[in-house]
Amino acid sequence: MPHDDRSSGEIRVSWLVPCHDENGNRINVGAAATRGGQVALIGPPSGTAVLTPEQTAEYQDKIRAALLAAAQPRPSGR
Repeated sequence: MPHDDRSSGEIRVSWLVPCHDENGNRINVGAAATRGGQVALIGPPSGTAVLTPEQTAEYQDKIRAALLAAAQPRPSGR
């Protein structure tokens, strides 16, 4: 499910996938559409995320969704 994060001023909408880091800690990775029409990949501070094959497929879907959202024109007045 998309998460609307307007507090940052740059990220329009982000999609997150739960997974874990190399130490087994629960984290999220994701993708976000920026207001500048780009896609930002969201990863853990450690820089390493460990995903199952199913989580990897879900992450791919989230990146695709962010790409489609980034390609949409910005609403006027924002």
